[in-house]
Amino acid sequence: VDAEGALHLWERNGTLIRTWQAHRQPTRAVAFAPSGSQLATASEDATVKIWSTAGDLVATLEGDIGGFQALLWTADDQIIAGDEQGNIYVWDATGALLSQFSSSSGALIALALSPDGATLAAVGDDRQVRLHNLADRSLIREFPAHNGAIYNVQFTPDGEQLITVGDDKVIR
Repeated sequence: VDAEGALHLWERNGTLIRTWQAHRQPTRAVAFAPSGSQLATASEDATVKIWSTAGDLVATLEGDIGGFQALLWTADDQIIAGDEQGNIYVWDATGALLSQFSSSSGALIALALSPDGATLAAVGDDRQVRLHNLADRSLIREFPAHNGAIYNVQFTPDGEQLITVGDDKVIR
């Protein structure tokens, strides 16, 4: 993906397979379906698009206002995206909106799903880590993590810990 909204599909050896225009504005995130036959892109144009790996548009999913920066595709075929307004959207693989809920007062920059698929971590520019129960979308816990925006979050393989990286040049 690039700042002009183009998507580039590569072989592992560095051979470019195809390029296509995915969005009208910068594309900020990409996630593959568990099957590997589709992928989703998230953009500042307030859309998430589902594509075949051949470059065919399957569906366009729209947010309310803000562009999308955070995206993941779960093992049970749910597409989860976080927008610039702090909202989280959950769609099924056909593009049907399953739920939408607020997580933050600021932009969401990254999302992570626990290995068991039960807990969603959301981070962004408000310096907080928020853990949500994905089944009922409830907030489990919220805590400050950095002295600036948080750029990424990941669960450890056992799901017992999180690691975050932020604007303050600290890994926690």
